[in-house]
Amino acid sequence: MIKIPPPTAKNILAVRTRAGLSQTAAAKLVYLGSGSRWSEYERGARQMDRARWELFLLKIHWQLVNPLPPR
Repeated sequence: MIKIPPPTAKNILAVRTRAGLSQTAAAKLVYLGSGSRWSEYERGARQMDRARWELFLLKIHWQLVNPLPPR
C-alpha cells in the first residue's frame, strides 16, 4: 500500500509551492471553480477531502514525469 501524507494545510501549501503553481492553477487542476477554496485549504479553514488531495498529487506527479511541450 502506498503511504500518502494527509491533506493538512501545511502539506497542501508545501506541495503546491514546490510544484510552482498559483492557488488558482492548483484549484483548476482538481476542478475547483477558483483559488478562493484552495486558499481555505491552505489556511486550514476547510478540510480537503482525500480524493481531491490524491487527484492533485497524481496530476502533479504526471506533469513532472510527462511534461507537455510548450505551445
